[in-house]
Amino acid sequence: MADAYLNQRQPLRAEELYRSALRDAPQADEALDWRIGLVYALLESGQHAACRRELAALQAAAPRLKTDRASGRRVFNPAFQRVALLDAMVTAYQEDTRGGWKKMEALLDEASFNPELRQNQGSLALMRGWPRLARGVFTRLSVDEPDQPEAAATGLAGAALDLQELDEADRQLLRLSELDVDNAGVRQLRERARLERRPELVLEGKKDLSGGQGAGEQNAWESSARLYSSPFGLWRLFGLHQLQRASYVNETASARYEALGMGAEWRGEQGRGEFGLTGQIDGGRRGGAFAGYDWMPDDYWTLGARFELNSAEAPLKGRLDDVRGNRSQLSLQYRADDYRSYALQAEALSLSDGNLRRAVSANWDQRWVSGPRYKLNTILTLAASANDVVPSARYFNPRADGEASVTAMQEWKLWGEYETTWHQRLGLTLGSYTQRDFGAGGVWGLLLEQEWRWGSRGSLRYGFTRVRHPYDGKAETGNKVYLNLDWRF
Repeated sequence: MADAYLNQRQPLRAEELYRSALRDAPQADEALDWRIGLVYALLESGQHAACRRELAALQAAAPRLKTDRASGRRVFNPAFQRVALLDAMVTAYQEDTRGGWKKMEALLDEASFNPELRQNQGSLALMRGWPRLARGVFTRLSVDEPDQPEAAATGLAGAALDLQELDEADRQLLRLSELDVDNAGVRQLRERARLERRPELVLEGKKDLSGGQGAGEQNAWESSARLYSSPFGLWRLFGLHQLQRASYVNETASARYEALGMGAEWRGEQGRGEFGLTGQIDGGRRGGAFAGYDWMPDDYWTLGARFELNSAEAPLKGRLDDVRGNRSQLSLQYRADDYRSYALQAEALSLSDGNLRRAVSANWDQRWVSGPRYKLNTILTLAASANDVVPSARYFNPRADGEASVTAMQEWKLWGEYETTWHQRLGLTLGSYTQRDFGAGGVWGLLLEQEWRWGSRGSLRYGFTRVRHPYDGKAETGNKVYLNLDWRF
């Protein structure tokens, strides 16, 4: 009965029943199963400290060797491996996926062909963002263990969803239906597959709260919206709207850029690409276009290229003089795992006033602390840019500049119930900015953010930033609020 409550995502009721069974029959043959179930009930109800205590007690009760009653000899204890596997998975479920992976590798070194270990290795690979590795594990498992098809089909469905192979995910989920498999994990996969085929709305908005953000920019507002269709095959269509507007302390007129557009997006195992057309509706009556592709040959590397005609990245203040720009971008990312990633980016923005803006940047994102309630990342960023001398330019146009900064990003999980969670983040940035002809100055920033996540349904992020940055030798401080919504309906 306790197992049924746990399967129905009622962990508190399951905990009561597991404890009751263990009190009534602590030496029963099923006692180990009950204790493992109790650990999962504590984990799923968010009682992380109690979960670790119960797991530690279970480890103490299941040593590697035990005394055989018949012979009196010391023999291998089969309960040891089950508890060690439980320890590896609970470690990962409590957000220490690196620690869980190391424990899993140690177990596989001793029993490399154990199907239960291999199944959980595949699950861990999915948790760490390695769907191709996971697919290989589950494919081999389906061949080696044909009498246990449900484990392989579940893992292959999860890998297919991560790789945006929706038709393959549907085939694996159909296979699970034919096998009459109905547990919490499979139900979650079915719901995720259903939502992946729904329309999606993505909204982003930023509002300047005070003057002094970006060389005299004030009262600024920036927003973008995309509405995606349901996918057909690997494609989906979308419409978009972009708006930027701002006034300036040294200008009587306000600058504005607004455009509508439409396009198509392709998503698959090898990456993601899109192309589309835009048209200004702010009186400029100018068209634009864009195309980009991010190639992902494996679980680690992403190589991207993008081109934008009449790009929204052209300086907003330059639009007072009808300055437009075409943008080209190349990017390279190496994601070692869910703890560490590196990225390089180079771009050129060719402006209609004769300026060619060149920029390069690099960053290193590293997680140092990872737990069920708290995470700590640092992001090291290096950037440099150069511009041509354009005497008529009204926008901020440094001949050459560079910036180095480090951000400490802390995250707390304030509340959670399975896929529905509430998070808070605090980011602190310190750095130095150097501009030719104006010297160097300090940079600092503060970010306060909260995020609601509703599993595959969507997320809502909102926050506040305060940034101090030099422009032409004068430090300016700006405050902004922002909101991002991603929703499938």
